[in-house]
Amino acid sequence: MRECKKHKMVIASWGGKSTPDQKRPNIGMRCTKCNFRVENEMSPPEFAEWKQRQKLHNSKEMNVHLLWHDFTKRFMLGQDTFNIEKYGDKAGFGDAVCKWAEKHPEVIVTGCDDSYFSSSDIILIPHQSIGLKKPVMLCHEEIPAGPYFMGTSVVIIPQCDNQQPFQFFLYPGHTEGLLRSLLKVKTEYKKVRHL
Repeated sequence: MRECKKHKMVIASWGGKSTPDQKRPNIGMRCTKCNFRVENEMSPPEFAEWKQRQKLHNSKEMNVHLLWHDFTKRFMLGQDTFNIEKYGDKAGFGDAVCKWAEKHPEVIVTGCDDSYFSSSDIILIPHQSIGLKKPVMLCHEEIPAGPYFMGTSVVIIPQCDNQQPFQFFLYPGHTEGLLRSLLKVKTEYKKVRHL
């Protein structure tokens, strides 16, 4: 897309990476006409608004990551390492995860076969907030009441010992695309005999 002559800029991201000499984080701006993007250090008023937004989004009512943070605190070492040793082995780890999921009805446990044709667990953890009981005004903007949903973390725990658990994230659009694809597969292969 060609860059337009007169940008209509909106906030695209808050709190982007900053350099060591900056006093405040970056704010990302994007043009609604041509998608031109720029990131600059927040001005003092933008920084004050960002701090208010952070406080609200990290509150118990608005934090969409509370369940995921509970999972990672219990079962992970860092961002991408699963703490299997704490539970003895992978079977003990999988059992502990499934027991944790039973306490959280919003978490879904299903299964698949791994690349060694062994049963494996798929854990679907939604990133959804409890929600505000009533609307809140934040920097001249009304934040509506109700829960917020960001997407779903998917954790796959293979049964075989030489395969490590892994995880990925599905935004709502990814979930819709995956569902459409799976339904297409189901429709196509409904016509043939299954083994």
